[in-house]
Amino acid sequence: MMGYLKQKKRQKNIRELLNVSVVVLSICCLLVLFFSSSKAGMYVNRWLFQIYLYTLCVMLYALFNKFFWQAAGLLLLALMFFFNIGMGCNLFFSIQTPGLQSLKILYQTEVSKLHDTEKQIKNNKVDVAGVVLDSEKNLNNLILTPHKVLRMGDILLSVTCRAGFAEIEIDAKRMMFISLDFASQTMTEKRIALKNLAEFINTQDVPVIVAGNFGQEAWSKSFLDFLDKTGLEVKNNILLSNGKIRFNPFVVPEMNILAYKDFGVRNVSFLSAKRNAYHPLMVELNY
Repeated sequence: MMGYLKQKKRQKNIRELLNVSVVVLSICCLLVLFFSSSKAGMYVNRWLFQIYLYTLCVMLYALFNKFFWQAAGLLLLALMFFFNIGMGCNLFFSIQTPGLQSLKILYQTEVSKLHDTEKQIKNNKVDVAGVVLDSEKNLNNLILTPHKVLRMGDILLSVTCRAGFAEIEIDAKRMMFISLDFASQTMTEKRIALKNLAEFINTQDVPVIVAGNFGQEAWSKSFLDFLDKTGLEVKNNILLSNGKIRFNPFVVPEMNILAYKDFGVRNVSFLSAKRNAYHPLMVELNY
């Protein structure tokens, strides 16, 4: 008798936990879908990937305990979160293409020991690297490449946002590489910067690749507008890292590599930080 009552109490506790989870996650879903421009909606949207993962875990827990109605509701919520995130990026797998030529890209921010980064570029046979120098947090963009440089410079995207660019030639193919770091900027500055960056990219007559920390999730409205205006795609899968730690499930994924449709990804990894504060992001593209 005691065992039966204990089991009933356990089932009741599980049911209450699942019901509360369904209600809270439903509120999150409504905020993202209908109130995305509100402060609460923007906050939820930033953490949407972690919310999606939590929804999957709770759904599996509901199935395991045979609460099928709650599991069905959680599945519906998970699908809505999945499609919302998937509008801007690839959740678990990078984009693959059958291209035979490869292009190795390195991106590293807040670099104080440039010599260490240069050694990694040489040792890994990197084709082009975007390095954000940390001159006491007055960040400057630097493009490094062993290939022929046709033109190079800085783009002033807003009062406080800049990006570095270089048009290079590899195996008789010209392409534009842009490196940026918007992590410390305000949301207003990021929106202005993305708008101006889109205008710059649309004036180019060569393939464009953008690497950096955009300071926002890839499924945010301003980022989706940027992708729509330029025709660029996020090539990498979601990277749960800001560079300080190679893997951190409690950060908003803001680092991305963007390119056009004919570029795919062979490999994505973080290299050793050496004496710098942030790990370099290494991406091998193929085209």
